[in-house]
Amino acid sequence: MIQIFQDPVRTTTLRHATRNAQRAQGLDVTNSSPSNAWGEVFFLDIPFYRTRREPCADSDIPGVLAMRIRLFVMCICLWLSAPVYGQGIESNWVKIAEMATPAIAVIETEKGLGSGFFVKSDGTLITNSHVIGDAKEITVKLKNGETYRRAFILSVDEQRDLAVLRVEAADVPILPLGNSNDSKTGEEVLLVGAPRGLEQTVSNGIISGIRVLENGNRVIQTTAPASPGSSGGPLLNRQGQVIGIITFSLVGGQNLNFAIPANYAKGMLDALSLSTAEATGRLLAAPNSSPDPGPSKANGVFVVAYRTPGHQRYSTPEVFQEVVDDLLKEVEELTEEADTILQSTLKSSKEDENKAA
Repeated sequence: MIQIFQDPVRTTTLRHATRNAQRAQGLDVTNSSPSNAWGEVFFLDIPFYRTRREPCADSDIPGVLAMRIRLFVMCICLWLSAPVYGQGIESNWVKIAEMATPAIAVIETEKGLGSGFFVKSDGTLITNSHVIGDAKEITVKLKNGETYRRAFILSVDEQRDLAVLRVEAADVPILPLGNSNDSKTGEEVLLVGAPRGLEQTVSNGIISGIRVLENGNRVIQTTAPASPGSSGGPLLNRQGQVIGIITFSLVGGQNLNFAIPANYAKGMLDALSLSTAEATGRLLAAPNSSPDPGPSKANGVFVVAYRTPGHQRYSTPEVFQEVVDDLLKEVEELTEEADTILQSTLKSSKEDENKAA
């Protein structure tokens, strides 16, 4: 509360101090008052405690004034900082959304649509296993409009509903994976995805629970709104880290959405670096995205999918076609030889039977 300094004893002391200051400046102090020299003086209604109640000496007045002015300025700063702090919280989500959306991918197959996000700049992304399912065709679209029509499935965990894909890209924006074990109930989160095909949709909520399913897998329950198409989208914390991958919702409830903890995805990525899964990735390709096989050869088999991009770069279709043609030729020769042996055996058997008769 702010009020005029009205204490009679302190007012008299202030008047004396004011007149002393005016005399030092050579001013006429006959009819002067504190308001003439100082204007209206306001102070915070904060008591000044002493060991005993007694008038302040003239020499104490400047110190008392300085202390009260400091308190007054401090309170004004605290009052002004309150709305600024609130705006900081809101702007934090805005910055996180601006950072996250370029790394979000919309994944479309011939069977449906879902979301995903890049975790490595070489084009490695994470989504749900049910988003790709047993699809044969795929399209991965980024926020900037770039579209990739070929993707390699590097790893799939159907039990946890996770899949690791890779598109033929470089230097793509990525999202960092956080430690989902540090997530707490009540923590604010942000979900980014493409619900009902509405790309780059952002919604916020809290972690309403952390549960363990009957199959032993942990899930993060959240109130952040999600719809079909949000599957595979990242659940972000206040640090902009992915702590979960949205997976399913309970029908009939309100905002009962669940995400797979990000630590499961981190485990899959770590396992990839220790195995040959990348070298045996299954190719998904949209129509007209594969190389032109050219004219076919008799007795030849053309291989369209060469497994990984590395195999494709350093191998040519002709190599595979020549190998297969040679194999077929050898099989044909072996078949003819086997037929000759069989016919000879049958002929000998008949001759033996005739002699016996």
